[in-house]
Amino acid sequence: MRLYYFTGTGNSLAVARRLAREFPGTELRPLLGAEPGERPTGVLGIAFPVHMVGVPIPLRRYLESADFSTLDYLFAIGTHSGTPGHVGAYINRILARRSSRLLDDYFPFKMILNTPKGVAPRLLMTMNWAEKISPTEVAAMVARTAPAICEIARTVAARSTRFEAPGEPERVTRPSMLTRLLWKASERSTPSLSFLLDRESCTGCGVCREVCPSGRVVMYEGAPRWGDSHQCYFCYACFNFCPEQAIGVKHYAFKTGRYHHPEIAAVDVAAQKRG
Repeated sequence: MRLYYFTGTGNSLAVARRLAREFPGTELRPLLGAEPGERPTGVLGIAFPVHMVGVPIPLRRYLESADFSTLDYLFAIGTHSGTPGHVGAYINRILARRSSRLLDDYFPFKMILNTPKGVAPRLLMTMNWAEKISPTEVAAMVARTAPAICEIARTVAARSTRFEAPGEPERVTRPSMLTRLLWKASERSTPSLSFLLDRESCTGCGVCREVCPSGRVVMYEGAPRWGDSHQCYFCYACFNFCPEQAIGVKHYAFKTGRYHHPEIAAVDVAAQKRG
């Protein structure tokens, strides 16, 4: 089995690692290292964070280019903070444009609300996100991960195609008109995300540049800049992994409210760029 992952704060990588341990011999690979237009065979899984009601930009590009016609089994895991959306349906929408090969299964995986959203209304950005990611909540998230992974592993091992399983309303209900409009908007627009820098706190360590999966962050005169030549992937890795909490986002400049999965370090996130 090959298992791809895309991650910003480590949640999807942590899930992918745990699932890979259930299947000895699994090829665990970063999605950013996938070959454009590749034609995978056998069993393929993809773990990623749900972005709004859709998928991250790198995953959408991969789905639009790869040929899945020779796969025996295709599944995806979307980590989310409580709003799973209809991401399985969205992935199938993308796949249906190129072929009749759709997902065999999709698993929404609840994690934690891991970062303030820089595209949210200003009122929401005045909240102190530290209250949402307390040690108690993080510990509870980690505790529920293992049994959830075991359930996914059993389903994948059985090659189940329970995409419309009872008890999973996010799978069986039809996407609303608003959801479908948001899908279209996300594909046709290139929104920007404005980051803030506290120059007095910044030490110029370059961690933000290392963890940025798109290459948007560059160092200039010892400080990061968010350039326009590369598209932001909205992963918030630079915001969350800054060791000095020197990076804010849009209306959120609190020095608290940073998060990354306790099992994942900055070096792990940075490694996905090197394939």
